[in-house]
Amino acid sequence: MSSHSANLGRVAPPQDTNKVSVDKGPGGAIYCRSSQKSKHFGQRDLGKCVFFVNDGIAPPQSILFPPEKICMDWQQTQSVGVGLQNLGNTCFLNSTLQCLTYTPPLANYMLSLEHTRSCHMRGFCMMCILQTHINQVLCASDAIRIGKNLHYGSQEDAHEFLSFVFDALQKSCLNGSTKLDISSQSTTLIYQIFGGYLRSRVKCLNCKAVSDTYEPCLDITLTIKVRCFLSKIKSFYVKTYAMVPASKRYTIHRSSNVLTITLKRFANYTGGKINKDVKYPEYLDLRAYMSQSMGEPLIYALYAVLVHNGFGCNAGHYLCVIKASDGRWYRMNDASVEVVSMKTVLTQQAYNVLFTYHHRLTPVHSLVSRGLIVSRLELWDHDFLLI
Repeated sequence: MSSHSANLGRVAPPQDTNKVSVDKGPGGAIYCRSSQKSKHFGQRDLGKCVFFVNDGIAPPQSILFPPEKICMDWQQTQSVGVGLQNLGNTCFLNSTLQCLTYTPPLANYMLSLEHTRSCHMRGFCMMCILQTHINQVLCASDAIRIGKNLHYGSQEDAHEFLSFVFDALQKSCLNGSTKLDISSQSTTLIYQIFGGYLRSRVKCLNCKAVSDTYEPCLDITLTIKVRCFLSKIKSFYVKTYAMVPASKRYTIHRSSNVLTITLKRFANYTGGKINKDVKYPEYLDLRAYMSQSMGEPLIYALYAVLVHNGFGCNAGHYLCVIKASDGRWYRMNDASVEVVSMKTVLTQQAYNVLFTYHHRLTPVHSLVSRGLIVSRLELWDHDFLLI
């Protein structure tokens, strides 16, 4: 993800690049090689440079999309798009597409038509499809099977569809490349916008030895039932090869420009739904859940909520509320589009909540004084467990 973890260390870059020290700033999308300002996105000329962070994750061997080309704010006010016709249990698809359409950095890129100027994909390209949709607010005329498990006319899971879309977009961005290292694959446009890293830390409760692993992710899933981040696991092999008690904890190691949180409402086997109300804020301070939990606030602003109404994963109805470029909130319910209040936005039965990194708006102290920032996820539903 794009991250903004503070107190990043310094690592000398290769000799053919300018040495850049980083004290704090984005922790995920931090590599750049572009020496020119982008016509559409460039806000500053960083020169030919590579930013390195000694946070345990190997730097990429190549940069597929320069992070300085990401523009987090709407570049111009767009007219609010039309609703999408329900073609028969396609509300899950409509709601997911609306959330993506109103993701500012993604929409800015798609509206620039930059992708079509460099696309070399043969046949189906999800980036081209989404670019057409965002520009014309129309679905592609040809029936394209994005996910083999999705069936026409049947109710599907919106989060599963979003995962299929992310995978398809990533394949388009990689343009057929299969030999890239994992770190380089995490520098595509999609990862520069949505991607980040989770850290899994296993700690032996006897000798206190610690083992860290890092995993790239495009969204974070939170369970509603469990009450804390820290989960006990029965055993863990340490260097002594003895079976010992250990604890396992997940933290966000590098946060994203766009934070996508999925609330795990559906049971894995029964398909039943957890209808418990979960509070979510307009502004969220993510700092407490970073691997580096000490530092300046890491503020995210809500911009979309994907909602499921009903009692099971195979039934019910999906809709979404989004914040458009005019600053107003709209309920997108298939073909229906209507303005809604902030109170309505914050009282939905959320399935996915999406935030953008709050990089420049109102000073943090002002948001705190107005009671707008939630700094602990316990306020949503006690605690959550990252899984």
